Amino acid sequence: MTFVAIGLTCAALVTIVLSSYRWPIKVAGSVIFAAALGFLLFFGSGPTILGGPAWFRRSPWWEVVLFVIMLLGMMCRYMTAAIEERRARLRDGVSGRRIKIRFDAWEFSYPLFVSVITFGGVLSAISTEGLNLTNAILSFQTGFFWQTILASRAPAPASTTAKAEPAPR
Repeated sequence: MTFVAIGLTCAALVTIVLSSYRWPIKVAGSVIFAAALGFLLFFGSGPTILGGPAWFRRSPWWEVVLFVIMLLGMMCRYMTAAIEERRARLRDGVSGRRIKIRFDAWEFSYPLFVSVITFGGVLSAISTEGLNLTNAILSFQTGFFWQTILASRAPAPASTTAKAEPAPR
């Protein structure tokens, strides 16, 4: 439940930053949502006990690190898609001038809005709790292929063709 709240807080923060509001409203909204995020992380982590497990082995910290790694994978996927699009434009004969990579802030932030759903796939796929290399790689890979993970979790569309039943004899 903590990650749903964290994901929604991050999505609201990005929406405020990318909105058309004036900068004082953006700054105030960003501070409020960043404080809410810090509040959720601080009070969701539980008490600290001397001699207990390391911080990256306690919940929710290891989940937060895996979530951030997954978001990095989503960002890398966006950048590789932008580079592939640029290569396609170069192949199509646009030459003579520099072709820049097109960057759309809304398309870049789109994966953040579905990241909580995608992170459910990461949590269900990991075998051990805690932060280790295997979990980090799986988290990055899930972020990079987020469209595939989301499509596999979507319900199958209902068939639009009705099957004809044989006529009674």
